[in-house]
Formats: sequence, C-alpha cells, structure tokens
Amino acid sequence: MALLKTPHFRVEFRSAYPGDHIEGEGTMLNLSMDGCKIESDLNIQKDHVLALRVHVPQFDYPILVEQAAVQWTKGKKFGLHFMRVLPEGLKLLHRLITDLDQREGRRIDLQP
Repeated sequence: MALLKTPHFRVEFRSAYPGDHIEGEGTMLNLSMDGCKIESDLNIQKDHVLALRVHVPQFDYPILVEQAAVQWTKGKKFGLHFMRVLPEGLKLLHRLITDLDQREGRRIDLQP
C-alpha cells in the first residue's frame, strides 16, 4: 500500500468553512501541505468545494484556504485537498508544518 505523498501531522485546530452553500465549523484532526481531515456535525458531501479558515492558537489570524475540495467522507469526518491558498496563507501553512515536523510524535503515516 502506498503512503500519501506529503507527511501528515496530528493536530487539533478549530476550523470554519464559511460560504454561500456550506457553512459550519469543525475540528481539524490532521494536516499536511496538501490538505487535512476534519470532524464536524455538518453533513458534507464528496466533491463539494469550500473555503476554509484554520485557527491556529500561536498565530494572530487564521490560515485562509480559498478553495478546498472534499475528497472523501466517513461519518462525521471528511478529507479536504487544498486547491487554492493565498501566498500569505501558504507562508503560514509552511511555517506551521515545519514547526509540527520538529515536534516528536506529531507525524503520522496514512494510507490512501
């Protein structure tokens, strides 16, 4: 079984997805440069595209993902692939991933 291309890290961040058709909040459970897994009470459907705000405690403002596609759903959890992140958001995301990679026990191996 092949592993996903980018490393994923165990996290627990409040996340919001504001929008016209889908709006809600959830808890981000893992994160990579390419996407994340979120748990939410909202019923999210595969192939939806939504905006995402990731609230990281050590940052003054959230990481903004302009477009994220729902790749899979399972119960209250769903996986997102980041399609468009603004340059400032990419800088914050890279900084966060670098920090998580230096912390012991945060990296997780996932299978597709």
